[in-house]
Amino acid sequence: MEWKLSLGERWCNGFALLAALLIFTACSRSGSSGEPPEPAVPPNAEQQVLTRSLFSEPASLDPHVVNNSGIHVILDTYEGLLSYNREGDLIPAVAERWESEDGRVYTFYLRMDALWSNGDPLTASDFVYSWRRLMDPSTGSPHVTQFINVGVLNAADIVRGVRPPESLGVEALDPHTLRVTLDSPSAYFPHLLAKSMTFPVHRSSIEKHGNNWTSAEHSVSNGPFKLQEWLINEKIVLAKNENYSASEDTVLSQVIYLLIPSSNTETKRYLADELNISYQIPMAQVDRIREIHNEEFFSSERLATRVLEFNITRPPFDNAKLRKALAYAVDRTILTQSRRRLGERPLFHFTPSGLHGFTPEMLRWAEWSQAEREARARELYASAGYSEDNPLEVTLLTPASGDYPKEALAIVSMWRNVLGARARVDVREMQAIYVAGEQGDYEVNLGSFGADYLDASAMIGRLVSGSGDSWSGFANARFDALVAEGNRTLDSERRSTLYNRAERILAEEMPVVPLYQTASARLVKPRVSGYWQSPFDTIPSKDISIGEPK
Repeated sequence: MEWKLSLGERWCNGFALLAALLIFTACSRSGSSGEPPEPAVPPNAEQQVLTRSLFSEPASLDPHVVNNSGIHVILDTYEGLLSYNREGDLIPAVAERWESEDGRVYTFYLRMDALWSNGDPLTASDFVYSWRRLMDPSTGSPHVTQFINVGVLNAADIVRGVRPPESLGVEALDPHTLRVTLDSPSAYFPHLLAKSMTFPVHRSSIEKHGNNWTSAEHSVSNGPFKLQEWLINEKIVLAKNENYSASEDTVLSQVIYLLIPSSNTETKRYLADELNISYQIPMAQVDRIREIHNEEFFSSERLATRVLEFNITRPPFDNAKLRKALAYAVDRTILTQSRRRLGERPLFHFTPSGLHGFTPEMLRWAEWSQAEREARARELYASAGYSEDNPLEVTLLTPASGDYPKEALAIVSMWRNVLGARARVDVREMQAIYVAGEQGDYEVNLGSFGADYLDASAMIGRLVSGSGDSWSGFANARFDALVAEGNRTLDSERRSTLYNRAERILAEEMPVVPLYQTASARLVKPRVSGYWQSPFDTIPSKDISIGEPK
């Protein structure tokens, strides 16, 4: 097996580009059915500033520990060995090309002109240092499970403290050649290298500044932009990185992320022309906004699943019968057709459709009618010891951002109506949600799990024992073994069979309740060119330019 890819083609000039832009302007701004406009390079490019929004304050801008909203900033300021284009294909980034004869040993050839934002050379040794740091237990990365799942040599032993980080199966053969050795063959390993946890970090900055190395005055990165300013709860400002290898293709001089948790506030600021791109739209306003601002409205399906996540380490949610009763009582059709209208699809399996290595099979509870699910929910509720005289008291934790609170209210209403449970909603800011989750200080959490690379392992692997991605406390040896075997299997049909067997265990144990495959909607100003949204719900700022409103 061998991959040797060259850099993508450059955009054409002259009349061809002009014609393409006219076509896209006329046809593309009709929502999700059209293609977004191609990038244009207007005059005075050095003065172009893109204003975007984030729904919550990033907990960190360290690629190895980043979660949630911070990932958008990381993808603008850092770059890994590989990346994705708008078609979802892996393309070279820091690595010019890569190869493997057996799917077990991979060799990456780095760009000779790769630099850090301060001008330091970016070398294979930087990746060796960074990946050892990622796996070092002292770093506290929540993403180490994915290196273990894919079988990077000695990764599991390092996390357990049996071996030192220096034993990780990664080595620099020379300044521009990196070799990675896995325990066993893996076809999806290259996809992992487009994920932020595999991005390099600047060693001397970390050693000199310690925990303060991600501050604006000390940050050194290798992506198209660099951190210029970070005002907590207000904004994050990025400046163009002139030392980026493709800086001549980056038109924007600055990217400003405004911190706006409220979707209503965000939409008002967009309509007041304070934003070029919004992050979210209030669901109650979707139909009206789509009608009035149709040319600025874009929606697309995501590779993510909205879920209810139980804390199964705490009674009474250590009872699988009770968990299934609450799962069956939720009417997904109401959630997707009444409360949300962006093309979301009800889900009964955790892993969303559209990922490599997984073709979902019909689960038994998915074949029932909603009336049958609710009848079974009442039986399980009673079997777990609850009744009208002894109702379950349950609190659903939900983020304050977006439409989570309204959706949570709809779910607890279903629990009350179907089961008679005494259910309430606890609304908190995202940072408080993370604290509660990591400390196990919750009962049921409404949230989302999303894939961050185009393989089923990016989702199903989040629930293996010890994963830092899940707060549920779920640990099942049979599930872990099926996922591990699927990760090691090169045959895609066999992988899908193994992952579906793992999904059946999830349906029986129900630590996490799949609700629907999510979609997102954004407003984009007509003056924005080059906009495209990945299936991971991210938008590469480097491809965007700002022109005069059309």
